[in-house]
Amino acid sequence: MYQMLTDEQFKLIQPYFPKPRKPEKIPLKRCMDAICYVLKTGCAWRQMPYDYREKENDWHTIYTRYKRWSESGLFGQMLRALEVADVLQVRIAFLDSTTNRAHHSAAGAMKKGPQALGRSRGGYTTKIHMIAGDPDHGMHFVLTGGEVSDVKVGKQILRDYSFPKTVDHLAMDKGYSCYKVLELCKEKGITPVVPPKAKMKFPWEYNKNIYAYRNEIERLFHRMKNYRRISTRYDKLDLMYASFISLCLVALLLKVLC
Repeated sequence: MYQMLTDEQFKLIQPYFPKPRKPEKIPLKRCMDAICYVLKTGCAWRQMPYDYREKENDWHTIYTRYKRWSESGLFGQMLRALEVADVLQVRIAFLDSTTNRAHHSAAGAMKKGPQALGRSRGGYTTKIHMIAGDPDHGMHFVLTGGEVSDVKVGKQILRDYSFPKTVDHLAMDKGYSCYKVLELCKEKGITPVVPPKAKMKFPWEYNKNIYAYRNEIERLFHRMKNYRRISTRYDKLDLMYASFISLCLVALLLKVLC
């Protein structure tokens, strides 16, 4: 059986899982390896290799666990816990977005939960609005439809998200260039690094040396899209897709730590 997580990586995240009430048919390590396999390859749950399941219907047990953990917000809590533990010290944060195509199977089930799906000439799309610390460290994200503007969601993120105390600069591209974004950054005690648009009446100065590092969040998006369950959305509900994104960010962090 191919191990998606090494023993050292699994030991780092094992304390965050709830303790089982009774003996589990499928060991936790093998269950996480199976979920990470689905995340990496993008395969359907029913098509996971028999290396990860002893019986035909064990895929459903693994899927049920993933769904239960997603509903409890386990993977998002795991990502935040690694930050609170001061695993990584971030001074410069980056804000940007990326648009992912959604498979036709992601449509439907609107009554069962929110779906961040947008319609365009290319079909269904989902946009991930992300705050990152470096190419391996995604800190916070919001899902919207692909047609939603960056600056609108950027303002929402700046209002709602509590940045780590170590962050003192936030680098963004011209899509976030507006006076309200500058105001919200200053309220957070963070220096905005964003170039003004050419037609603005009152342009401002920005740190071009720090702005040159903005490619780091683009590299993070590139590494995330190596996981096929992220690059193409197959999940109907935001809850399930967001959990895969959180797990992907945890996996990228674990590669740095172990």
